[in-house]
Amino acid sequence: MNVLVLGIDHEIQMTDAWRAAEMRAAYRALLTSKIQQNGIQFIGEEAPPAGQTVAQCLTVEFALQRPWRNIDMPERARRDAGIYDLQMERVPVRQAGTVQTHSDLGGFYLDVKNDSHLFCPRIPSDAVRENYMFDRALEGAGNATSIMVLCGSHHIGALAERFRAHQDNVMTDAVYNYGWYDPG
Repeated sequence: MNVLVLGIDHEIQMTDAWRAAEMRAAYRALLTSKIQQNGIQFIGEEAPPAGQTVAQCLTVEFALQRPWRNIDMPERARRDAGIYDLQMERVPVRQAGTVQTHSDLGGFYLDVKNDSHLFCPRIPSDAVRENYMFDRALEGAGNATSIMVLCGSHHIGALAERFRAHQDNVMTDAVYNYGWYDPG
């Protein structure tokens, strides 16, 4: 299976997102181009439990082979797994110095463009959530041969590793790689 893991900003993924109209339009255009260029048949998305996402709408508009699926671990499942408090207590740390916005297996680095950056470290409970997301994506994909997984940038590398271990062909990308994106 071909898998595109796309790191997103949760503040632009909803159809009613508060971010600038230009950024929301560029995000929609990015998803549209990824669907068309990669023959996407299924989208699994780390999304809030309520509301409608842009990807959810595009799944219907493009009549994708498989229905959109929220792959995020619900609060109840996080509590049952004993990771809810750990996940909620993580706080990004402001650090001096400019770094290029990126994600790696140590965490997520966000350049806030004022000679500082935010670092959001990975914690062991992230793996529990990512296993859940991976399993939900595989279930939702069914017999699809090309899928797109939308997740917070924090999860790009770990989810890509899981799909590679599953013998899938994996590509990664993130909204922070595009000039229109502004973390705000």
